[in-house]
Amino acid sequence: MDQFLRRGQQAGHLLEDRTHSNWAGLAAFVLGAAVSIVLFANQTLYTAPVPKVLPAVGDITFLVGFGIAGLLFLALGRRPVAP
Repeated sequence: MDQFLRRGQQAGHLLEDRTHSNWAGLAAFVLGAAVSIVLFANQTLYTAPVPKVLPAVGDITFLVGFGIAGLLFLALGRRPVAP
């Protein structure tokens, strides 16, 4: 997703830059994980609302979390990259 947002710009210099912070990536990860666990987890100790209503769905926490995080990062990560 990050490479898509950069549209072909090189980002190798960011690996060595200690001042660079990716708050959009962290926020997207945390929110995606939290929403997917609370709404879609289907485990022994905790069953979320969606699997209770639709038991055939199963545990799709990873898929939903990945999708939510990707969409959030796409929305939050729109900013130009300095060369």
